Amino acid sequence: MTRYYCDYCDTYLTHDSPVVRKQHNTGYKHKANVRNYYMQFEETQTQDEIDIKIREFEERSKGAFAAQQAAFQAQLAAANAGGRPPMGMPGQPMPLPPRPMAPPPGMARPPMAGPPPGYRPGMPPPGMPPPGGMRPPMMAPQGPPSFRPSY
Repeated sequence: MTRYYCDYCDTYLTHDSPVVRKQHNTGYKHKANVRNYYMQFEETQTQDEIDIKIREFEERSKGAFAAQQAAFQAQLAAANAGGRPPMGMPGQPMPLPPRPMAPPPGMARPPMAGPPPGYRPGMPPPGMPPPGGMRPPMMAPQGPPSFRPSY
């Protein structure tokens, strides 16, 4: 008499009858083995898909980084061609402009810049409170109520 071999459980059943197979296939150990068997394929397939996505992303990011780096190098070359000192790295604050040199002794200083446009003498600069603290809130005029005809 032939015995039934279960590939999932890696065991031989003692009898080869439909009732024994059905009872074995409904058991919790067999179901767990079947679940584990298919999970191994799902994990490898999922990992393969993840690896493919990572490779695609790395290829795209390398190309984008190379393009950014080339554009930055071109900007540096253009800036150096004009005789200016090179700027800082991207994301770094801009260096301060050089201070104006003092005039030689005996020479007058250049005039200071005038007031900002829209500035009126006696008024504080925009965004500053008026001198003397805060003004009292505006009140509605008090007096007899106005007469309004009703229609």
